Amino acid sequence: MKFLTYFLTMSLLCLPGFASNEFTKILNKYTSATSVEVKIKKTDEKITIGTKSTSEGVLKFAKDKIFISLKGDKKIEFFYNNNTIRLVEYPDQDFEKDGKRKVTELKKTTPALMLGLIHLFSNQKKFLKEFKVLSEKKVDENLIVEFKPSQKNLKTFTLLFGLKDKTINQVMFTDDVDTKTTLELDQLKLNKKLNSNDFEFKKLKTDEVTTE
Repeated sequence: MKFLTYFLTMSLLCLPGFASNEFTKILNKYTSATSVEVKIKKTDEKITIGTKSTSEGVLKFAKDKIFISLKGDKKIEFFYNNNTIRLVEYPDQDFEKDGKRKVTELKKTTPALMLGLIHLFSNQKKFLKEFKVLSEKKVDENLIVEFKPSQKNLKTFTLLFGLKDKTINQVMFTDDVDTKTTLELDQLKLNKKLNSNDFEFKKLKTDEVTTE
């Protein structure tokens, strides 16, 4: 009887679209929180040209608003608020000490990074509707779940869950130009009171603004 139960469970886990109770509980921990703050390390691998870049920073989420700040070769910020996405690129201080910020307002397309995170942290049911489960695999104390994203600008989307602390430890995805991105998440803080100003983009007179 135990073997039959195990066999049926494993068979269900292999079916596309099936979500185990184990990782949906972890997702619910995030989507039911009033706020999420986490340290992030972002690695981009551009497969077509063979380059790799790394940046580190922080991600904050609250009530369908996202703020991401990353610093690598340059500092960049993402603001998602009132259904508007703004990408802020700061000048390279080594070469452009008096340079201007470049601000891009994205209205026609949503970056793959934002797309996945918005759904991941805002609504579990919507996330699982738009990201169908392809497979689940346990490795040591981690659970790796591969999804099939419905969005055209995402080819793959994978989450690595830490089963011991019940956390999302990595977000991995490949976009439509074959850039592989890995986000490592650390120092999670849930339900922390966040400053609303963190999510508000403040335009400078010197900003170079474009709309896409």
